[in-house]
Amino acid sequence: MCALGASARASAAEESRADALFRAGREAADVLDWDAACEKLRASQQESPAADAAFGLADCEEHRGRLATAWRSFREALTLLPPSDGRRADVEARIAAIEPRVPRIRVRLPPDVPADAAVEIDGAPLARATLATPERVDPGRREVRLRVPGRPTAERVVQALESTTLEVVFPPEPTKCSRTLGWIVGGAGVAALGVGAVTGVIVLQRKSEADRRCPDKRCADASDLDLVDSGRRLAPVSTVGLAVGAVGAAVGGYLVLSCRPGGAPATTIAPTAAADGAGLSLWRSF
Repeated sequence: MCALGASARASAAEESRADALFRAGREAADVLDWDAACEKLRASQQESPAADAAFGLADCEEHRGRLATAWRSFREALTLLPPSDGRRADVEARIAAIEPRVPRIRVRLPPDVPADAAVEIDGAPLARATLATPERVDPGRREVRLRVPGRPTAERVVQALESTTLEVVFPPEPTKCSRTLGWIVGGAGVAALGVGAVTGVIVLQRKSEADRRCPDKRCADASDLDLVDSGRRLAPVSTVGLAVGAVGAAVGGYLVLSCRPGGAPATTIAPTAAADGAGLSLWRSF
């Protein structure tokens, strides 16, 4: 009986503090001091959960523009009201009105992400099983992080807007790359360019000599014909050398410039999508 009496007194004291905080929150809301109102109403709800405090907090957060927070508080108020309470219709109407305005973020992970990876939005963890469903967030600047043990934390900063669903795509873990291979391929490409350039100069010289010795493309003796034939045989060598050299130099340059120490590439491109369109996202590491 003593224990029950102490518990009843503690509960009564909590309700008294909750009532005082609730009244203070309502008074702040009456003068449009939404920051103070939300603080008092949230404290009242934490002291002793009640439908009136939850509804007042939701209304306050909606005035502050925190739509996802308001939506959750409206839902909490609905769960605290008895099924026969006439106020349920008003709460349901407010939920239906705010629902389409709430921004959402859907996080897409690459297939190679391990099972122990963690996803966060503004520091709040998301369950991996719920990633397929867009997460409701408040409008404004949102930080999405992917934490994988043994790897640097990947972060994306997005601007959430009303009535918009954003897709945050984390690209696959880059494969290891080698600058040595890039130098080898690029060196071979430069060498091929040199061969193509030299043979090209020879072909031009022989063509000029053949034009001089064979006016109107009529050659007087066999040596002149050999000169023309040798120029024709070297022409494909020059063309192939220049083409292969250009490709090799380009590939080698990409391998060298896109690799940093440790093997991570400097640039990442990934597709993004939203309710109003799609595009490409570019991240540059330095």
